[in-house]
Amino acid sequence: MGRVHIITEVSMLSSFVDIPREEHLSQILHIFAYLKCHSYARLVLDLSYPEISDEDFNKNGDWSSYYGDEVDLPPNNAPQAK
Repeated sequence: MGRVHIITEVSMLSSFVDIPREEHLSQILHIFAYLKCHSYARLVLDLSYPEISDEDFNKNGDWSSYYGDEVDLPPNNAPQAK
């Protein structure tokens, strides 16, 4: 498994591969320093299935308490419905 705790930082820095700056290098050095200090970090996953009751879900699909009387308007450039 990869280093989940640095995915966001590496992804953000990878967007600057074509035009790197000195600040990007300093951020990469910060990531390496973090990895050096946290070399024994582990990610523990719980493989058991959760107990979920069907009573916890709203089966009738009534979302009016969340959205009130809002109406879903079609876009202005939508074609005529047939």
